[in-house]
Amino acid sequence: MNYGKNVGAQAISRILYILTGAIVFVLLARLLGPEQLGAYAWAVTTLSVACSLADLGMTPILARDLVMTGDKRREYLANFLVLRLILGLLASGVAAIAVALLAPDPVRAVLLICMPALPLLAARFFDPVFQVIGRPWLSLLVAAGFTVVAIATTLAALLWPDPLPMAVLAYVSAGVLYGAAGLALTVVLMRPAFNAVSLAGIAVVVRAVLPMALSALIAALSSRIDLFVVAELGTPEMLGLYGAAGRFIDLGIAVVVTVLTPLMAIFTALANDRERLLLGFDAMMRLIATCSLVVGLLAIGFAAPVLTLVYGDAFAPASATLALFGWRIGLAFVNLTVFALVLSVAPIGYSVWNMLLALLVTAALSWLLVPWIGIEGAALATLVSEVVQLTVNLVMARRAVGRGLEPVWWRRFLLAALPAILMCFAPLPGPVSALMGVLLFLGLLAWLRALPVNPLPALALARA
Repeated sequence: MNYGKNVGAQAISRILYILTGAIVFVLLARLLGPEQLGAYAWAVTTLSVACSLADLGMTPILARDLVMTGDKRREYLANFLVLRLILGLLASGVAAIAVALLAPDPVRAVLLICMPALPLLAARFFDPVFQVIGRPWLSLLVAAGFTVVAIATTLAALLWPDPLPMAVLAYVSAGVLYGAAGLALTVVLMRPAFNAVSLAGIAVVVRAVLPMALSALIAALSSRIDLFVVAELGTPEMLGLYGAAGRFIDLGIAVVVTVLTPLMAIFTALANDRERLLLGFDAMMRLIATCSLVVGLLAIGFAAPVLTLVYGDAFAPASATLALFGWRIGLAFVNLTVFALVLSVAPIGYSVWNMLLALLVTAALSWLLVPWIGIEGAALATLVSEVVQLTVNLVMARRAVGRGLEPVWWRRFLLAALPAILMCFAPLPGPVSALMGVLLFLGLLAWLRALPVNPLPALALARA
């Protein structure tokens, strides 16, 4: 398999899929307003969690298992597909109960109608299959089809007298067609041996998936629990505002994962050369921390105009939430870089309890803060949760490699960052103060001789 082609195809198709959801969200925000958008956000989030329940971390390891099973990959894939069908039906039953009890009235009926289609909606496992058969760019073709169908059906839904339920139906229809297209290509190209399906074969897949299942479920809940708390404790308008700001998180995290996916492979290639690994890690951390702080500074000043430009004036009250999300994206970038280091040199079993801790922190703080300060409380809870995860990863990285971060540079970084953050709150127009904060930060880094250098030379051995 060509690593570069696989990463490129996956990255582009993933970003296209998420970008399509964002475009649909913007269209609905412009025409429905915050209150109805809140109900739509609840519906889409619930379906996303249900799909994660149906997946249980199976997709990321499918490529590995198909390669390892060799000549028996057709039998393995058949048992995999049957297990996915079983999990999809179970997830649809659990989700239907949750919808019946908790869903907002405008979307309850349409969600219940859509539940039988959940196994196909959750059938997003075909990217690894396309990798194994040497056709990774089929992922992009299927994602492009999803984009066309999703936007077309959403525009058609907005012409309906009651557009909200139809918009949910449009989302599900596009997702079902996306899953069906990927599944059809999988069956045609790899021809799973369904005559070899057995309880023993399904058990083999279950044993392969089990170590990932709990962490995948916790990760899915952790990424969405804040929105469910806002839905429970806030108003539909608050939910719509929070969901609109949250779309930027989805895009930001997709970019972060896309950038860091090759880095994980590079760190792993350098695992036996500890000195070069740490040299490359330090260089990457400095560059990523600098870029992340710039993103956070810009988010403070540009959140309000960006929300107004994208969604309209009705969504300006979510500007503080979006600013907090900007800082969370930056922290996630740093956090995943540290995790990539740990992954390359040590076991990562601790990540399960680390994610569980993050889930509990997000849920508890959101429950406490949302009634007090509104949707900003939920955003702040996710930020604190990211800090907790980063702290744990830093401790584990120190244990794994025998040292922590180099202190001299990080002291200079903080000396440059603090006045820059204060500058962003100067009594000036938001964009002006943010840009001045960025210039001050970079200027101070230069004065302190702490501007990050190009990390690629330090990683040259792994790239060769």
